[in-house]
Amino acid sequence: KYLLHFNPSLDNETPQSGLSYNVQISLDNKIFNSSMSDSLGYRKIVSTGNISSGNNNWFDTKNWLLPQEETKIVSWKIQAIDHCFSGSEFSRIDTLLSSRDLELFSLDKMESDDLLTWEYVFADSLANYQLQIDDDLMFGSPIEQIVLPGKNSKLKIAKYNIVLNELTDFDSLEENTQYYWRVKPNYKFRPSCFSRSVPSFIYYNTIHYPPTNVSIEVEGEYFTISWEKGDSKIKSEVYDVYSSDDPNAVFPDEWEREVEGLNATSIILRSAEVRFYCIIAKGDDEKIGGGKHE
Repeated sequence: KYLLHFNPSLDNETPQSGLSYNVQISLDNKIFNSSMSDSLGYRKIVSTGNISSGNNNWFDTKNWLLPQEETKIVSWKIQAIDHCFSGSEFSRIDTLLSSRDLELFSLDKMESDDLLTWEYVFADSLANYQLQIDDDLMFGSPIEQIVLPGKNSKLKIAKYNIVLNELTDFDSLEENTQYYWRVKPNYKFRPSCFSRSVPSFIYYNTIHYPPTNVSIEVEGEYFTISWEKGDSKIKSEVYDVYSSDDPNAVFPDEWEREVEGLNATSIILRSAEVRFYCIIAKGDDEKIGGGKHE
C-alpha cells in the first residue's frame, strides 16, 4: 500500500467532514483504478467516492504497482464528492517510483547443502522465479533454473530458498570458484526484470592453498617477507603472518599473529635476533608456509 497525501476540500453546500474523495490511478499511462468521472470531474455514476474523508488516507493499490523490481511512472488524481454525489475538478500529481531490489540472502562461502534464500514477495501474483548463477559478473552463460511457487504462495511476504545441490546443473559448479547469483520474479500479468543491479556473490566449496616461494630478505633493522599466491582461484584470497622464537611451538596458539588479512605478496617487518615466520591463507588452521631469519 502507498499513502496518498492531500488537503481536505471545501464545499459551499456540504460540510468538510461530509465530503468523500475519488482517486484515479494510472500506471505508465494505463488506468488501473478508474474514477468513473470524465476528465473535467463530471461523475458517470451516482455514488460516494472510493475513499473516505480525511487528509492522510491509505488507498489499497493491490497488485497494480507490481512488480516492485521495476521503475514505473504512477499518475494519480483526486476529486472531492459532495452529498449530492457531484464531483469537483481533479487535482493531479505524477510520481516516479524507483526500482526496488529483491533481497537475497546467502553465505559468502557455501558448501553443497547450503541455502540460497530470497524474499518471497506478492506470491499470489507470482508465476515463478528465474534463478541464475555464473562466474561471470555479466552473466554471459549462466546456470539457470525456474523455481515454482511453493507451499507459502498465500503469504504476502516470506522467504523462499533452494539448496545449492538441488539445482539441476549443480554438477557443473567448480570447487573453489567465485560465483554471482541473482533472481528474477516472473509475475502472471506483467514482465519483470532481474532483482539486483549488483548481484550477490558466493564462493563455492572454498579450498585454501598454501603460498609458494616464501623468502626473506634482510636490510638493516628490517626485512621483507615475500611469497606468491597458491593455486587458489579465489580472487580475494588474503593471508595472515605469524611469528615465534620457537619453530616447534604449537600453531597457532603459541604463535603471535603479526599481520592479518594481507592481499599483497610482501610485507616489511622489524627484524629480531632469531625469529621464525609462518604465512597462512585466510581460513586455514594449519601452518602452510614459513621462513626463518637469524
